[in-house]
Amino acid sequence: MDDHTYPKRTHLPGLEADVRDAHCFVCDKLVVNGTPLHCLTNTTKVHMHHKLDKLMAKELEMLVNEHEVLCSRCARLLNYVDRIEVELAMLNRSILNCIRGKHILGLRHDELQSRIPDFNGKIIVGE
Repeated sequence: MDDHTYPKRTHLPGLEADVRDAHCFVCDKLVVNGTPLHCLTNTTKVHMHHKLDKLMAKELEMLVNEHEVLCSRCARLLNYVDRIEVELAMLNRSILNCIRGKHILGLRHDELQSRIPDFNGKIIVGE
């Protein structure tokens, strides 16, 4: 593992002294070897602390320390948000392409079908 500055350690009985543990930045759960906020998200490969900064910017005025950690549940949630933001952007782009095709390019129904993905309510099947 790279050399990192980790949050202050809390010693718990029964755990070895070199185990790094802290509280989750989001939910405050005590975590051992949590996901550092300087790690990248799975989909867009941005730092988790940047993703949180963007999410919080609209609601909270605080800075996210990249040396904080997330528990596994909150890390999964943040990765999920990252993924569905990409899917939403793809859907928006597809809808705009259809509107552009119909109203600007004058395309017909059969010509527009390839411009919008099949969608089953849960996942995007194609674009």
